[in-house]
Amino acid sequence: MTAAIALAMMLAGAVGAQETGTLVKGRTPSAPLMSAVPARETVRTETVQAAAAPEALAAARSLAACAVRRDGVRAGRLLAAGDAASFAAASSALASTMSNCAGSALAPNVSAGSFRMTNRSLVKLLSEADLVGDKPPSLTVADAAATLPDRPWLGEDLGARETDLLATCLVNVQPEWTSYLAVTRPGSPEEAKGWAQVAPRINECLTKNVTLKTNKSQLRLAIADVVYRRAHGAVPVKAAN
Repeated sequence: MTAAIALAMMLAGAVGAQETGTLVKGRTPSAPLMSAVPARETVRTETVQAAAAPEALAAARSLAACAVRRDGVRAGRLLAAGDAASFAAASSALASTMSNCAGSALAPNVSAGSFRMTNRSLVKLLSEADLVGDKPPSLTVADAAATLPDRPWLGEDLGARETDLLATCLVNVQPEWTSYLAVTRPGSPEEAKGWAQVAPRINECLTKNVTLKTNKSQLRLAIADVVYRRAHGAVPVKAAN
């Protein structure tokens, strides 16, 4: 992460820290994480944590929305970056906009140091902000196991990687409804309608023998990232056996 972006907001795990639960292959998580998942198999209630600094997520979303609204071209260049150098350059170019947006995005009771965000989280938030309110992109069905090209310049995060793989699979097998979900406003009836259609496909997309701790907000952001990338030409490819 560049120093300039760090000045705009000190970013990483607090984003999306609400409705947290554990997804385990072969089990169905309890509400409120994905209450629409059908209990076809043995159900075990997982620990669901109370909301942790939801104001940080709201502030981060407001900040990203402001950046896209004020400087969509530079935000788009950051999202289109294909290597570490171009990402760093795009981050620096967007930094002043992020700094200017910080004053209006952060509520009076939220300090800039109260939440942190990784490059990966920033990309997801900007992707979501770009999509919300637009017409759902028209995507095609892809193999459930297909993945998108890796982006090592966003940093290694095994937890985020598993969430990203889950999101990619969901977009592959349910492109229409994940695209619909990605353009809805968080917390809206339309978002609930989207989750009701997407959630039943979660079990088939969970990696076998891998316990994934995530939450609805993190998964939604990961879905938005995949939908944005697919809409802008990224092609999912199934790994060779």
